[in-house]
Amino acid sequence: MFELVLMTVFDESGGMGVWTRCWCKLSVDQLVYWRYPEDEIEAAASSSSSAAAPISRLDLRRVVAPWAVQAPRKICVRANTLYMRSLVAVNPKMLLIDTTSSSVGEQAPTTGSVTAASILLRASPDYKWMEQRHLICADSAAEMESWLKQLNLALEVLQRWMPEHFARLARYDSGLTFTQSVAASLASRLKQW
Repeated sequence: MFELVLMTVFDESGGMGVWTRCWCKLSVDQLVYWRYPEDEIEAAASSSSSAAAPISRLDLRRVVAPWAVQAPRKICVRANTLYMRSLVAVNPKMLLIDTTSSSVGEQAPTTGSVTAASILLRASPDYKWMEQRHLICADSAAEMESWLKQLNLALEVLQRWMPEHFARLARYDSGLTFTQSVAASLASRLKQW
């Protein structure tokens, strides 16, 4: 299963939201983003390190319920936007080490400081799990519906292929709350997970 299309992906830079037009490729277990279609073609044709690397990727094996849905208005008011959440287990020290603070449990200030809080990443109270929100905007309602079907089909296939993994992820997700700030400076370093 491969789908290719230009879509607008929400990202952040220094704690500020940025919508970026990207060339998106859906494969069996990941959604990969390039800046331009030519970058993906160049990367596929070349094995050299100078080929354009993807600017980001979403590992579908980490997506949790409700899988891919139309973004609720309280999360995003932009029309035709898809919403997904992913979870990843992390080393708590990784989330807490920042250039401006290194004390365990210290939250990233949101205003009036060098360190801003991420708007896409939140951590569990013990800093062992991180939730990332994903917002992807289609050009039309029909395209959004098509992508919702394709993404949920890919997630369904993965769930049938890895039932224990998704059951464990669902158990973790049901018992966690994501209330802790994560420094926005970490968001750019974590784009490839």
